[in-house]
Amino acid sequence: MARRPARDPPTPQTCAPAVLAVSGRPRVAAAPPVAAAPLVAAGRAAAGPPPLELGAQEQICSRGRALGSGGVEARLFAEVFAFRLRCRLPELSTRARRRRRSSPASSSIVQLASSVRRSLRSEQRSTEQQRRSMAWGGLFLSFSRPSQEQQKSCLAAAGGFNYDAPLHGASKPKLITSLTAEAAEAGDRVLIERGFFVNRSRVLVGSGAAIFHHAKSALLSWKHLSLGWANVETDTPVKVGTRFCICYKELIPWVMLPLQVAYVNDSISNPAGHEKGGIFAFGSSTLQGHLLAGEERFSVQLDEDDRVWYEVMSFSKPAHILSRLCYPYVQLRQRHFARQSGQALLRHVASRSSCPAPGTTHAD
Repeated sequence: MARRPARDPPTPQTCAPAVLAVSGRPRVAAAPPVAAAPLVAAGRAAAGPPPLELGAQEQICSRGRALGSGGVEARLFAEVFAFRLRCRLPELSTRARRRRRSSPASSSIVQLASSVRRSLRSEQRSTEQQRRSMAWGGLFLSFSRPSQEQQKSCLAAAGGFNYDAPLHGASKPKLITSLTAEAAEAGDRVLIERGFFVNRSRVLVGSGAAIFHHAKSALLSWKHLSLGWANVETDTPVKVGTRFCICYKELIPWVMLPLQVAYVNDSISNPAGHEKGGIFAFGSSTLQGHLLAGEERFSVQLDEDDRVWYEVMSFSKPAHILSRLCYPYVQLRQRHFARQSGQALLRHVASRSSCPAPGTTHAD
């Protein structure tokens, strides 16, 4: 009687099955428990450090297939290796992405993209502010105190001068004697005949060269327009061709009025050659987008009697439908503006000098 071959004792299933070929048909057989642990350790050692790119997956799989053509231990090694690879693929992908992001080239590209996004957002904000400022058909308005960006947008959108070219610089004093009352009346008649409203306000600041220089510094730093409800950026240079905005609050909205410095007159002595006498003056011309059309001059004069005078002179006419409808009110506000400007200059000079300014005002 033939003896039956002894069967192998049952072994528990492991987490890494091996593919065997018995009688030409594949079946799954459990790996011996004694050899599993060394093979797993060997697989970990052979795996080495994780690849940095996903293209290494193909190399590892081809290596596993080559090992799979060997014996049972080699096939078990390949299955353990493939199993570990499948488990670590998400981790390897995340690590590769982080490595690419942390590289210098990638970080510079990310910074460039961020700066482009910020610039686009700032342009959109400035465009929106400019759209809000142009709410009244070419009139620049703002419901809060205008920012520097809004003023730059106002000046960029404003065109050229909005009054006749022959009158450019008409407010400029040709001589110091042209600031006298007789010469002023003669010049005003010419402007009135051409349909302009002429406004003059003159205030005695004090006497002496020191007071004259304090008043001149006030004009250069725009202290004469620090009124609270009207102001100019103090860092605006007083030079020919400089564009600036007078921000003027009227009831609820702020109005931005674009202007350009038309001339600067700085004379420390009169034409007769005397030591006494001098004048500093500059005029601003209105641009398209202004409520009015004309010029405005701010001047300080040291006369032959050593007295210092501050004068605001303007000629203008309506340039917007709102100023035409409310022109009597606009004229009233012009007179008020000139008086307030004189008071602001007096305060500045008094704060710089030891003696208080007289403050005598003469207005037409």
